[in-house]
Amino acid sequence: MDKVAAIQAALASGAYNVPASAVASRMVDAMLEPTDPSQS
Repeated sequence: MDKVAAIQAALASGAYNVPASAVASRMVDAMLEPTDPSQS
């Protein structure tokens, strides 16, 4: 079973657990990244 299929199976069964703090940290990092205003 490849890595993607393993993660999909874990998500489907509810066995895949991501800490909320890790999700929040990544969201804040993404929102604070500088953006290029010419691409808006």
